[in-house]
Amino acid sequence: MNRLWKYENLYIATVIFWYGLELVFNTNLKQIMGIPIAYFEILQITVTLILLILQLGFLQKYTLNEMLFIICVSSIVFISTLLARDKRIMFVWLFVAAAKEYDFDRMIRWIYRFLLIGIPLVVCLHFAGVIDNSFMPERNGIMRVSLGFSHPNQLGVHVFDLAVCHCYLRRRKVTVTDFILLLFAELFVLLVPNSRSAAVCILALILLMAVNLFFPYLFCKKIILVEMAGMLNLISVIMSCIDVKTIPFLARIDSIMSQRFSSSHMVWERFGLSVLGRKIYAGPGSQEIVGTRFFLDNSYSAILLRYGIILFVVFSAGYLYAMYYYARKGRNDLVIILFLYSLYGMMENCLFTVQHNVFLLSMAAVLYNADETVGKKETHNFIEILQNHVKIVGRNG
Repeated sequence: MNRLWKYENLYIATVIFWYGLELVFNTNLKQIMGIPIAYFEILQITVTLILLILQLGFLQKYTLNEMLFIICVSSIVFISTLLARDKRIMFVWLFVAAAKEYDFDRMIRWIYRFLLIGIPLVVCLHFAGVIDNSFMPERNGIMRVSLGFSHPNQLGVHVFDLAVCHCYLRRRKVTVTDFILLLFAELFVLLVPNSRSAAVCILALILLMAVNLFFPYLFCKKIILVEMAGMLNLISVIMSCIDVKTIPFLARIDSIMSQRFSSSHMVWERFGLSVLGRKIYAGPGSQEIVGTRFFLDNSYSAILLRYGIILFVVFSAGYLYAMYYYARKGRNDLVIILFLYSLYGMMENCLFTVQHNVFLLSMAAVLYNADETVGKKETHNFIEILQNHVKIVGRNG
């Protein structure tokens, strides 16, 4: 028990370390104590990799099937990461694979506390003149401001993350106060960053929470939200592979979605599809490199175009199976949350990043099928399994 407690603390500390620095990187802060932010990015990657590899290779124990599965998926993820030159989905996989023995609720509690402190701290530093604001053109007569974050949508998604963590931790004792707080969050993201993506998803959170509270039988061990998440995935890919601007009805939907699909289609036409991934130039710096400013804000298209067909299928199947797994377990709370992030993924490029969707780590319970394997099969860490294999080969030789 003491061993598990120590390893759990190390894992949660690693998540908080990564999450905390990502929050800093999502602001307009250029340096810390005179040191450029880029140096802290290198520090974050190096320290996190060391801690996760330590956890994966030495501290966790696996069955042989688990080890083979991890090696196969890791090979695909690492190849796609190298070809795409984008580290985000690699760290998602490493965090999931390293999450065999830890208390998920405890980790969410720490993330919740961190957001409760971190978001107001960034706002205070902005008003103190330490961090600049990011202004965007008016939308519906409202000036969009970021209050120190790198983009108004970054402020919106962090408020959504905070709301989701709050609802998850309060899932067994929801009161009217919780709904009032969510309504305040809804008004805030509409009036300050004017983030429609965050507003839509917080409103969906309120409605689904209410349905689950008063009519839980509608979701109990049913897969309707799993099917809807699959449809969001499929619709995103179809709408991105065709030129929606040539079809008036679809063009109208694309306009409501702030050109998410037509922007993805432009990237699709320029860079094409790949099997295992390729470098995609999209974002503010793309114009200087390829002559055109591309945007890739739809998460599904981003995974497909950046990391290739194989990893897209692996990620989509894993995500939907995790939702199915929790639906069959009667965990309506996690099914709702994973669905909301799949909805958010249609509008923002945040579905497959730990800093915006820490609930991806709940997929570890599906990977290790904790309820069925613990105490029933012999387990070893990677080094022990390799040593045993070498001994067997030596005897046969």
